[in-house]
Amino acid sequence: MFLRPARLKTIKNELFDKLDELLAHIRKLDLLLENMAAITTAGASTLENDSSIIEALIFLAQRVQEGQKVDYEYLLRMARQLERLQEESLGTRTDLKEIQQILRALPQLLQRSTPAPNERLDVSAQPLRQIGVPPLEYSAYDSTEVELMAYLYTFLPSRIALDVGANVGDISKRLLEVGYQVFAFEPYQPAFEQLKQRIGDNENFHPFQLALGPSDTTMQLHIARDLSATGVYKDVTLYSSLLRHPMPADLHFVEAVDVPVRSLASLHRSAEVPATVGLLKIDAEGFDIEVIRGMDTHRYPVVTTEYWDEQMVFAPTNDANRLDRQVAEMRRRGYYWHIVIHRDEGRNDVGFYCNSPRSIASSWGNIFFFQSHDIFSQAFQWCSASLPQTLIASEPTAS
Repeated sequence: MFLRPARLKTIKNELFDKLDELLAHIRKLDLLLENMAAITTAGASTLENDSSIIEALIFLAQRVQEGQKVDYEYLLRMARQLERLQEESLGTRTDLKEIQQILRALPQLLQRSTPAPNERLDVSAQPLRQIGVPPLEYSAYDSTEVELMAYLYTFLPSRIALDVGANVGDISKRLLEVGYQVFAFEPYQPAFEQLKQRIGDNENFHPFQLALGPSDTTMQLHIARDLSATGVYKDVTLYSSLLRHPMPADLHFVEAVDVPVRSLASLHRSAEVPATVGLLKIDAEGFDIEVIRGMDTHRYPVVTTEYWDEQMVFAPTNDANRLDRQVAEMRRRGYYWHIVIHRDEGRNDVGFYCNSPRSIASSWGNIFFFQSHDIFSQAFQWCSASLPQTLIASEPTAS
């Protein structure tokens, strides 16, 4: 719906009043119009109602109540632009969208000007809107996580990425497009052949037909088959695993093949993988924590893994892939910040939260671990602008 002039004027006046009240408590910041350009480029979403205005004002009030500083001069420019739009041509769909984009930018700007909290309820709860990036068709990591990896490329000290569990190369392909040099590991022969056929001629791509684990050995890779009448699982090679874990009724492990297993430490020692790595992505279908253990003393700025809540169908006999187990393992290695991008079983809704070892019941998703708070902050800003944030309540205390 469209905003009536009287309502828009009232909101504008309220915003000016709030800004005047803040004047004695806030300071000017740099990057005023540049922030608006960055937000617009990132694809700030628009809504065809006035909820974004209310949400922006709520967010502002919360930040004021918490005593956090905001960019007063930028907000003043925003309000003046709102006034100009009202005076010039109020009522067209284009103007409404522009107004809402300005107001939708407010939470993102305020987030940029304050330290990232560990856990915060995102009052705008805006959905992810991919701009010009097709979703990955079949992967435990969908385009949400992959675009975060792509975004972090700018901030990493090394362009080397390790894609553990590369499958047919969806993620490797996107990382190469961004500028990473990719070392990809896929043990299953049919998937590995597709991987090489798709991107094997790229000089920045280095494929290995290997599984990764805690040590160098040979293990059985369990191969899944889709038994559903309609082919629900599409590419079953995604479910191959070194760990024989529970499966859905219509998806079974039907055979096992021997595959070579190497540790990351061994690959570094032999110089098959460079000593300096920017990103380690792991998707080992329940074996992720064993890949981590194979790091030995090696550390990478960003490590991503998959997790399953204990109520997930894959998880009842595999607590190693639980979120809390992986967080504990990584904290022992100096990764003190993490972001969880989660989905509920049977649903496609995506959300995120930070630095909690607790998983949402029946959820699954991916964890981004960070050694540096600076890189964590960049990832947090990206998630805040792209995903609804989930509030994780504290554990109940005994009375």
